[in-house]
Amino acid sequence: MVWAFFWFKSIVYIAASQSITPPEEIVKKSEGNSGDTDKALNIAAAFTKEKYSDADNFSIGKAENSTDALNVYVQQHKGKYYVSHQLQFDQYTGKLLHEKNHSERNFGEKVIMANYDIHVGAIFGIPGKIIAFIASFICGMLPITGFLIWWGRNNKKKA
Repeated sequence: MVWAFFWFKSIVYIAASQSITPPEEIVKKSEGNSGDTDKALNIAAAFTKEKYSDADNFSIGKAENSTDALNVYVQQHKGKYYVSHQLQFDQYTGKLLHEKNHSERNFGEKVIMANYDIHVGAIFGIPGKIIAFIASFICGMLPITGFLIWWGRNNKKKA
């Protein structure tokens, strides 16, 4: 629901953060318009690896046009996607333009970011995944067992 409907996402955010004004989303632009983008990508990757040496996963998105910044997402804990940091680098120089840590997010943002982890049960680790599996299995079996009960009632043999 959060991914599909903006109005639902807004309700979840308002309920969790107790605020109707969402935080300003900072999108930086690259300052130059020429340079070695591969070198800048390597600089950004090296900086991120050094700063977050204990991180589990890195994701680097190449800039789509000449003014966009490189976006780097750092997954801090294995199997939990909501604890992540975002960094923006100049795509030509590799200079850090902006950084947003997980700790800087308000509770509403953290709930929205944890949507996938809640959905698959990863937010509570292996026990959460087991609970999510059992709940999903029961929900998936309800139509089948309902049909079998209905079929059995309608096809009883007359005595």
